Amino acid sequence: MNNVNPSLPTFSLVAEDKNITQEVAKYLTDLTLTDYGATGDDPQSDKLTINLVSPTMMLPSKGAKLKLAIGFDEFLVEKGTFVVDSVSLQGPPRAITISALAVPSSNTLHPYNMQSQKTRSWENVSIGEIVRTIAAENGLLSSISPELNNLMPGHLDQLYENDAEFLAKLARQYNAISKATGGYQVFMVQGTGRSASGNPLPEVTVTPSGRTYWQFAHRSKASTPSKTAAGNGGTLLVPYIDAQTGEHKVLRHGSGMPEIPSGFTQPSRQAAEAFIRSRQQDAERVAANTSQTKSKPEPDYLISMSITQPATPELLALTPESTVTTEGFDPQADCNWVVDNVAFFLSPYEGMLVSIELKK
Repeated sequence: MNNVNPSLPTFSLVAEDKNITQEVAKYLTDLTLTDYGATGDDPQSDKLTINLVSPTMMLPSKGAKLKLAIGFDEFLVEKGTFVVDSVSLQGPPRAITISALAVPSSNTLHPYNMQSQKTRSWENVSIGEIVRTIAAENGLLSSISPELNNLMPGHLDQLYENDAEFLAKLARQYNAISKATGGYQVFMVQGTGRSASGNPLPEVTVTPSGRTYWQFAHRSKASTPSKTAAGNGGTLLVPYIDAQTGEHKVLRHGSGMPEIPSGFTQPSRQAAEAFIRSRQQDAERVAANTSQTKSKPEPDYLISMSITQPATPELLALTPESTVTTEGFDPQADCNWVVDNVAFFLSPYEGMLVSIELKK
């Protein structure tokens, strides 16, 4: 890795076994990969968003599989397989936005099976049995913390819930994480520092550079997440970097209070606009399912930090639950953290940026 040139960001994109990297690179304005982690109240699939400007490029079909790797020079890190969820056009010029959601790479069943609503009950079965059963139904292997495997949660009802939501709700009861990734259904105690295959997650030290933007928050009182993120009132604040001046700016969406920052700093105004469109699409999916029972949101983390800066080869392996040590920011902010979620932004104009949300 010492010979990798961090000023030469690159990517690889394979669509249904056809390498389309060169074609996409020719028209690319920006590419965003977001790994949402597995501790949220409303589980979200990891997301790939690609923005292009092309007068002729054919649109991928909904359901097409995209395999992504990102990196620098000749060094690439595999980031998984994504299924095209939506494609939109606008112009002039003819601009294309492709949104794709992550699916477990070895899922042999329909990639949206985890999202199908089910109603059933679980009686006198351990957490391990529940997770293994759901994993097998979805064509996955299972990875379960030993301390959770034999616990008996008692009678459980899965009412109009998909498997991802049901397992996420169960995980919150045991301070655990639940996520389908890389061919596994993971159900682990938070902070174990290990991947689905049992390998240690990366531990990295992050220091500020001339292009680092960071925020540190130490709240004395937990706050309730706003509905703004789903587009239901209030004002969503999306920070972004002006491609012409390099200044940090904010794009406002909605009106009134509360004003809620999105967290990630987008690499351009166009990426900020695409982020807002993506949130609107997510809100429409939620609104379409009004019969689903919503559980009470968990409080936000009392101590949190967000960092956006140029990516490096060492940072490419970061995933939720990885350990980050911050140095050189502020005496209060310099400490050990756990990654909550992480996003990578790649554009021909800005290079590659990484945005990390950290928690204590």
